[in-house]
Amino acid sequence: AGKGTRATTPAGPAMQKIVTDKASFGLYVPKGWKAQEAADGQALQVIASDPSGRSSVFFSTGAAPQGENVTALAKREAAKLGRAARDLEIRSAFASRDGSALAFDGTYSPPKRGKTEFRSWVSLQGGQSACARIEAPAGQLSTMRPTLLTVLSNIRVMKGAVAPAAAAAPVRVQMVPYRLRDGSASFSMPQGW
Repeated sequence: AGKGTRATTPAGPAMQKIVTDKASFGLYVPKGWKAQEAADGQALQVIASDPSGRSSVFFSTGAAPQGENVTALAKREAAKLGRAARDLEIRSAFASRDGSALAFDGTYSPPKRGKTEFRSWVSLQGGQSACARIEAPAGQLSTMRPTLLTVLSNIRVMKGAVAPAAAAAPVRVQMVPYRLRDGSASFSMPQGW
């Protein structure tokens, strides 16, 4: 076999495009997954989950409360998880150099789902907040990460979708390509994260 053989990457799950019921979000999910949209105060949110409901992707965007910083936003998001499960444990948190973004991960046990591992990201720019979270049963997050990040990176807020009382102009964010160290996924994320 004088010619080099090309390594083939195993194909991921078959994906399908769906639009949420109120048409605020368009996203690609593995076949059989469900997506649900909701409003939460000043934010629109979408949750995409696998058929078992145990692995999911959460994304929220909207106007940030006046004067809130990214740490307060992260604490508010963590508090929501803490209300869902009293055993919330934050393992680590990392802030961007410019203080506009924060990532944190940990575990909790939401009702009827058992021990769940998650990673969350929050960002704040120009009065707009964005929150994202991927989660899977404890011990399965690293295996599910490529699929969950693919779903997360393909969520699109549809033109005309506006969170209640949020009329701020969209913020242009410089996106840069990023690849996980283990090579399991690549995606774009805001510069400086």
